[in-house]
Amino acid sequence: MLKITGLYKKFQTNKTQSLPVLHNINFTVEKGQIYGIIGKSGAGKSTLMRCINLLETPDKGSIEINDIEMTTLSNSRLRQQRKNIGMIFQHFNLLASRTVFENVALSLEIAGVSIKAETQNIYKLLKLVGIYKQKDAYPHTLSGGQKQRVAIARALVNKPKILLCDEATSALDPDTTNKILQLLKQINSEFGLSILLITHEMHVIRKLCDKVAVMEHGEFVEETSVQELFANPKSNAAKTLTQEDMHMFLPKSIKQYLSSVQLDAYIPLLRLTYIGDVANKALIAKAMHEFSVNVNILQAHIEMLHGMTVGITICSITGDTKQVKDCLGFLEDKKIHIEVLGYVPSNVV
Repeated sequence: MLKITGLYKKFQTNKTQSLPVLHNINFTVEKGQIYGIIGKSGAGKSTLMRCINLLETPDKGSIEINDIEMTTLSNSRLRQQRKNIGMIFQHFNLLASRTVFENVALSLEIAGVSIKAETQNIYKLLKLVGIYKQKDAYPHTLSGGQKQRVAIARALVNKPKILLCDEATSALDPDTTNKILQLLKQINSEFGLSILLITHEMHVIRKLCDKVAVMEHGEFVEETSVQELFANPKSNAAKTLTQEDMHMFLPKSIKQYLSSVQLDAYIPLLRLTYIGDVANKALIAKAMHEFSVNVNILQAHIEMLHGMTVGITICSITGDTKQVKDCLGFLEDKKIHIEVLGYVPSNVV
């Protein structure tokens, strides 16, 4: 288990000024959990990761791995405890002069472990990540996906308790990214390994993570399950990220008229969100028939997230005032979350 409490970090820009990059970060990664941190470039994600493995020293706060406080350890004890942390980088960081086998064995050499005694374990890892046939190859002969598989095997060779992934798929094409994500999911399942990953790619969060934190300007602005993040994002940063991933953008022809207050001849623009079995029911069609209202659907998206259906519809509902109110009440009773995005002229939707 990884537990971060009250973490702060700033960088000195000159003798009198400093730049805060992490502010009061708090979260826990439970055993066997896949936890994602997402944010735009400059949010502080990489600095946070470097603080967690103590490549950077935080100014304040606690970093516990399996109930051991990492920030107070001596250098020798810190080196020992780092064996419990596997690290995967964006750019692989393989040594060009070493073969695949030798790159994986490197961290064992540094730890003073006999390579001969661990040869079969290394072979097992190379087979697990699908790179065994290239065990004698050098990095320059490998594709990006193959290099990352070597890096994953290297991260696992010391039998860590937690795996840190720093933009591990950012340098890969979409197909290779999906294969690497499947591999990480398999490793998580087979070893019960906790995984903490940082990324700016929402589809990585969607496909892999159990829990997610949204980071902006060095702070966590939202922390929730992946399903809840997509169904009901609360922060502006989360709303932007999910909209981009699901391509749920209002057309300019409508957005230009969007008002935060209801003006004359303006009607509400609604976002309907439904989770689970309710997403598979024709509730909008039923509401139209039962309450004699008009529903104009502008956009709709449905997604399966970790076995749970999440659906989003952007629409307007018009008709008799009481009938519209009763219709919205019916939908809310069916556990559909309704959010008013704003108000637009009735003649543009």
